[in-house]
Amino acid sequence: DELVTVINGDVREYEAILQAPELSALIDFARPVCVLFVSILHFLPAEVADAAVAAFRERMAPGSYLVISAGYETDRSIPVQDRVQAAYGADAVLTGRTATEFAAYFGDFELMPPGILPITEWPLDAVDPPRPPPLRLVRAPAAAGMLAGIGRKRI
Repeated sequence: DELVTVINGDVREYEAILQAPELSALIDFARPVCVLFVSILHFLPAEVADAAVAAFRERMAPGSYLVISAGYETDRSIPVQDRVQAAYGADAVLTGRTATEFAAYFGDFELMPPGILPITEWPLDAVDPPRPPPLRLVRAPAAAGMLAGIGRKRI
């Protein structure tokens, strides 16, 4: 399909992704777009995650949307690696961020209702039109949390 492409890349090398000919052939960042960073940023060092989101945010045209979900620190007394084990059962390393650090991903984008919330607290009718969720929401372990938010670049 000419409206779909795959870029074999690594978000840590975000500039290579942004400069990929496959991307520019399909997406015009001079027009409003929607960029999704879903369940990936917490696997990156903080400075890399910040830089990647900022690089995309800077290229996005007014009216564009930025959707982010990522792990955050609910209790800094619990080691981050323990949270990864509890939430993912994997050997991956998680970079937990505070809610304030998570909010900074949106820069000067306008946060859309309902704002930044733990994913387990997002209202089901936040999607327009409202529709039933495809999966039953399960509350994450107390040791780990996931926040989500949607921002819109001001016109």
